[in-house]
Amino acid sequence: MIAAALLTRPAPLWRARLLLAEDMLGDTAAAVDHSCLTPDAVELWLFALDEPGFSATGRPPRQEEAQRRLREVLGSMLNCPAEAVELIIGARGKPALRASGTPPLFFNMSRSDRFVLIAVGGCELGVDIERVVPRVLHRDGLGDDLDPIERLRRWTRREAVAKAIGIGLTARFRLPLRQPIGSVQYGGTLWAWRDLALPPACRVVAALAVRQVEPARCG
Repeated sequence: MIAAALLTRPAPLWRARLLLAEDMLGDTAAAVDHSCLTPDAVELWLFALDEPGFSATGRPPRQEEAQRRLREVLGSMLNCPAEAVELIIGARGKPALRASGTPPLFFNMSRSDRFVLIAVGGCELGVDIERVVPRVLHRDGLGDDLDPIERLRRWTRREAVAKAIGIGLTARFRLPLRQPIGSVQYGGTLWAWRDLALPPACRVVAALAVRQVEPARCG
């Protein structure tokens, strides 16, 4: 189950650990060989960023702060100072750690307005967070008759999966992902997704996706 706590700043607004076998598979969990799934858990952090201000680097201040939070989280996972965390552009242009240890550590980050969501785990993963505001997603293939919140949820699911795969939101991946939890095949690999239950007061929706090893291919 998900263990989460609401904390006060400068700590995260919310933090959770998702156990793959219990939290990412829904009703199919009992039929799956858990030894064939990776990672065992995904760690999640939600931060509220400071109000906009001056940035000496020229980048948006909240972008600077989001990167700082990411390095702090990765440093805590790697047991090193945040300044020592080295990020590179990995496969398909996806950010990665230069040295992530053994077993390797994967991460992903998403920012919307003043919130940043960070996920860290033992396999390829992706997250997306979107603030609940009036918006129109043109040509997204999600359907024009959907409730605005449901449209946003489907958007976050699809973007989380696309970010986990590392392809971006291209024409090659336009499935609507209608359910709050499920899996989809892409490039010979199974990817599992689920909605995240973030604090209601934040007025955001979010989703997580992870690479899932298919039981039929294990052993």
